[in-house]
This record gives sequence, C-alpha cells and structure tokens, in this order.
Amino acid sequence: IFTTDSTTLFIADQKDFIANLVNITTLTDSNGRNPTDTLTNANRLFDNDITTQTDLRLNGGGNNSWLEFDFRGGGTVALSRVDVIGLQNNNSGRINGTFVQGSNDRSTWTAISTSATNTSDWQTLSITDKTPYRYIRMTNPNAWWGNMTELRLYGVAATTNRIRTATRGPCPR
Repeated sequence: IFTTDSTTLFIADQKDFIANLVNITTLTDSNGRNPTDTLTNANRLFDNDITTQTDLRLNGGGNNSWLEFDFRGGGTVALSRVDVIGLQNNNSGRINGTFVQGSNDRSTWTAISTSATNTSDWQTLSITDKTPYRYIRMTNPNAWWGNMTELRLYGVAATTNRIRTATRGPCPR
C-alpha cells in the first residue's frame, strides 16, 4: 500500500482512544486564558485539520508553556500513548522536546512520556509511567509556543464518582 503523491502515511491503532477528551476534562493553559478561550484554542487539536494550531504563549514567550487536562474530582487517566503532530511550516521544529507530564496534586509534576522529535510528521510519544493521574499536561521547556496541530491521547479514563443516593418517585404513565 502506498500514497498516490509519494508522501507518508501514518496508521494509528485506535484502541483506547479517548475521543471525548474535552467533554470529560477541564482545560487550562499557561497563558491564563478564560475557560472559553482556552477551550477554543484547545479544540484546534481535535478538529482533524493540520492547518490549525494551538498557541500557548506564556507571558509573551514560549518556554515552558503548557496545556493541562484536569480529569476532575474522582477522575483519572492512565495513558498508554500519545500521538501528536506539529506545525506544517518552517516552524515545525518547535514540537521538538514536547512531552507529557502527570500529577495528582497539581504541584508535583512527573514526566511520563518520551519527547517529541524535530519532525512535521505524526509521532507517537511512548508512555514511561502508567500511573493513573488526575492532571495531564502537554509541555515543552523550549521555545515552542504550544505549537501543535493535532493531539490524540490513548489510555483508560476512569472515575470514582458514583450516585450517593437515589429516591424512588411516582412512576410516570
């Protein structure tokens, strides 16, 4: 099997793809945007369009900028891999060094993946720590400005939230 235009083809196993990520998490970014603007910016990662990108500038610069997914009280995710693609222009190298962090207290962060390399192609970040975390963050210590065009998280999202009580009311007719 080959492409008709001699480009590359990236095939991804969709097992454990977390398709509803923006619905089951609360998003924040290093820019300090309001929740609506953060969601608008982050939705570019899930629009299946590699010509749209995020911009996570931190105080005007790009070093150490991040995008955080909070799986909310009682929620966690144990990632198995992350697929990411960077800019499709002369700044494609900004993705180099991007990696995933996890935290359960939002103050102590653990690097849990390999780092992205300097390529404009899709790449898989291998997860090196399968611990379930409440908070997941995409970050990069380099001057990257959060420039990603698409992002796919794979793993198992879980919650311990349960209905505490239920009362029985009259049956509707």
